[in-house]
Amino acid sequence: MIFYTKKLVLLNKKLYNYAMTILRLIILFIMVLSCSAFAAEQKEAPVVMLDSGPISGRITEGVREYLGIPYAAAPIGKLRWKIPKDVPAWTNVRKCTEFGPSCPQPPTMRNLEKISEDCLYLNVWTAAGSSADKLPVMVWIHGGAWNFGSSSFEEYNGVNLANKGVVVVNFNYRLGPFGFWTHPRLSMESSRDVSGNYGFLDAIMALWWVQFNIDAFGGDPDNVTIFGESAGAVNVTLLMVSPLAKGLFHRAIAESGGPVGIQYLIPQVTGDMAASLKMGKALAVKLKCDKADDVVASMRRKTTEDILEAYDFKMGLFGKGLFFGPVFDGWALPKDPAKVYSSGDQYNVPIIIGSNKDEGTDFITAEDRSMKKYKLFMESRFGRGSSKAMGLFPAKRKKESIARALNDAITVAAFAEPARFVADSMKKKKAKAYLYQFTR
Repeated sequence: MIFYTKKLVLLNKKLYNYAMTILRLIILFIMVLSCSAFAAEQKEAPVVMLDSGPISGRITEGVREYLGIPYAAAPIGKLRWKIPKDVPAWTNVRKCTEFGPSCPQPPTMRNLEKISEDCLYLNVWTAAGSSADKLPVMVWIHGGAWNFGSSSFEEYNGVNLANKGVVVVNFNYRLGPFGFWTHPRLSMESSRDVSGNYGFLDAIMALWWVQFNIDAFGGDPDNVTIFGESAGAVNVTLLMVSPLAKGLFHRAIAESGGPVGIQYLIPQVTGDMAASLKMGKALAVKLKCDKADDVVASMRRKTTEDILEAYDFKMGLFGKGLFFGPVFDGWALPKDPAKVYSSGDQYNVPIIIGSNKDEGTDFITAEDRSMKKYKLFMESRFGRGSSKAMGLFPAKRKKESIARALNDAITVAAFAEPARFVADSMKKKKAKAYLYQFTR
């Protein structure tokens, strides 16, 4: 398993890289005679040798792009709700010119052409002239409340950024109940007696892939920046405290998200394992698997569509449904990250973190603009401090005033203050923190 075997190899990475370079040269020399004419005819990018096998890509605007590269075994069948496994190797050149399927998720306004649980694919964009260029690497983690999103979204296309002189990587990770379901019986399968966080472990697996393959694209595995937005930004700040991510990145950028604050948008997001296990049992009940002799096996027999229908997650300030996201499991996330940052025990890497003006407007619906909903939001989010919060973000009875107050409260509590908290925590480290607010 990659979290263990490859960690040993990384201790002697120079020797490993030398061996991989020799292997790639031998295989590429053999393949170039048969592939060069075809590549020229099809205008494909040169063949690249990965630790799992050779791939080809395409050239767009002077950038070599390799799309739909598998970075882990398909998490289907018995591998559903398992930590990511090494992808099976291949010998023939694999054509990587199309995005892999998006991970299963509730319906959205986005048109996702391909959806499958076999979704652990990543994409690479590089303008490097050769593998010796050692360009900086930037690894993007998409947002979407851990329930939505895909690396194939057009706004995540890495061509423009690659043309700035970096190697760009982005990837899919398991979402919602497929990526974060917890259950006592599922925990019993683990040698650590934990369940959940599979989508978070996917991110760590992708970073391991970068360490062992990015040099083939002209990237520097010792100069990796992780960056993400919304839930992707939260993942960045969680990777800053995960012992499994140590040494896998060297800089961080968190856009509109931090280790605290998300509960102001989604109250179910507490990170508490007991609360997550309770929701995990509820999902098993909804799927009528709770009385089975083997609950997990019964759940694994359910179709993707069955699980999504039973899950029925919807975004909203007042949603009361099930929600599965990162949990403090004592392994991948051993502690409450708020306490880790408060004590200055996060990784000593430079970070850029910040938020946007008026971010709360994206989460407020027309039905939320009532005094009743305003008071309900303040009381449910701030508890005993709700009177003080309403004093800081006062609202009159006009809908415009209520919307403004809700926007300000969400913007500060869920985005601006968490960014300030992380930046302030870096005072205890040698690495610098840069705090921003985007107001355009």
